[in-house]
Amino acid sequence: MSPELATLPDFLKERYYTLTEIAAAWHISYDAARDQFINETKVLRISHSKKNKRKKTTYRIPESTAKLVYNRLTNGGTHDLR
Repeated sequence: MSPELATLPDFLKERYYTLTEIAAAWHISYDAARDQFINETKVLRISHSKKNKRKKTTYRIPESTAKLVYNRLTNGGTHDLR
């Protein structure tokens, strides 16, 4: 591990996925992927809003959370996200 990574908190060393990546890996729609993660507490949410436009939210899902959700949905099945 590089010295730069060694000083980072553990949660920043983890891989984060987009909803598009998860939807493609799990062969589901973007909306279905969003529905699975919308209430997960460890998901990073970045809100964007421009004047006179609707609010948009970007999601980043930690690998550990993606695995937990997948296991919940498949009753413990395994799946490689890559």
